[in-house]
Amino acid sequence: MRKLLANTPLSNIDRLVGLRVLQLRQRHRLTHSRLARYLEISSSNYEAYELGTKRVPARHLHELVHLFGEPTSFFFQDLT
Repeated sequence: MRKLLANTPLSNIDRLVGLRVLQLRQRHRLTHSRLARYLEISSSNYEAYELGTKRVPARHLHELVHLFGEPTSFFFQDLT
């Protein structure tokens, strides 16, 4: 199952979630490296989330929801 998901192309949803992560980071005036340390990942992995070139894992999304105090639905607003 993991291989199957790893080979699935990124979608507009993945890019939208990355954009929302970027918006929240900027709103709270945090750096890439600070959030990467919070999520216990490399800065380059974190940056890939924001660029939408790498999917944000559910575990990290959950941690960001708690950090920023936003509902999970915030990351999926404006989907059509």
